[in-house]
Amino acid sequence: MEGKDFKSILLDSPRRGQPLQQEADRGVQRLLTGEADKRGRGAFHAVNKASVAFDLLMEVRNKLVEAYQEIQQR
Repeated sequence: MEGKDFKSILLDSPRRGQPLQQEADRGVQRLLTGEADKRGRGAFHAVNKASVAFDLLMEVRNKLVEAYQEIQQR
């Protein structure tokens, strides 16, 4: 990420979370089809990583919206 401007970092963030979601989807699919271990640790881990990444993305988005609204009020 070194050398990128703020706009590029923000626009690239959702794309970096997409592989995590795809990995989670594959893990759940393997669990549902019986290909994964019975405890589903791999699927659970993948879903948890995707969830954390999405939550972080939403928090950053919310803070940006709040900052924009605050600037608009001045």
